[in-house]
Amino acid sequence: TLTKCCSPTNWCLSELVQASIVLAQTHVLCSFVLGNGTTHPNEYTSSNEMANDKKDDNHCEIELLLKGMDQLKKAKSKTDLKHPGEQEMQKYFLEAQIDSESITSTTSSETEEISLSENRSTNNCVEKKSLKNCSNGYSSFYTSDNHLRYVDFAKCAHVRTHKIHEFSWEDQGYSCVDELYNEMADILDKKITLVQNLTYSTLGTYNDVDTSKYRHAIWMYIQSLYGIRHDDYNYAEVNVMLNRKMKRFIKTVCFHPYEITNSLRQSIMVDFKSSEKV
Repeated sequence: TLTKCCSPTNWCLSELVQASIVLAQTHVLCSFVLGNGTTHPNEYTSSNEMANDKKDDNHCEIELLLKGMDQLKKAKSKTDLKHPGEQEMQKYFLEAQIDSESITSTTSSETEEISLSENRSTNNCVEKKSLKNCSNGYSSFYTSDNHLRYVDFAKCAHVRTHKIHEFSWEDQGYSCVDELYNEMADILDKKITLVQNLTYSTLGTYNDVDTSKYRHAIWMYIQSLYGIRHDDYNYAEVNVMLNRKMKRFIKTVCFHPYEITNSLRQSIMVDFKSSEKV
């Protein structure tokens, strides 16, 4: 529609690509900042004490992860001999999302209030506002549909799964962006590669750990929430690597970052170092 409007309000394709990248980067940064949260000097001790209190509840998360990684390595030789069929792969893909199906935004109605009390700083004067009031605020400058929100892919039977080989960043996305916004294609490609390989090769007190299975499971789980499926990945690994709390955190960060709370942040990756969480 934007490309078919009358001049001067119409957009060209390169402008649409640039706008899409700006929106995507803004969303990523918001999720990153709110997902990590902030730790003030006077809050450090109490936060650590809360995390230590929850270690027993997490049943030695790192030890379970290491055990799961070892199981997947042993199972890989068997699955290499017999690749699961299409029906079985689709089953694993849907099962990976089962534990997070109940996670929805609390902003399900026009009059519900969004509580940002746990996320705002002492200098921020944000008050609770209803979506109805927000529609008359700053957001109305950018969109005419303030009620547009994420719809759970797992619950949308009519939505078709997108198989990554049909349109991937490597095969089609890079060349498309390079043609319409060439200086950005290489930057995005480097960012994607960096994120995929970002690791200290440690898990808490354990050194020289191959964390690729864990990181890959998170990467694949996030894409599956958007209905993106990789045919060459066994999604049964997601449920081995990610527990219910971790799935809840990931899904909230991806789709409702403004609802992240300190208690939710501290409920996952308890035994991890702060640098590893980032």
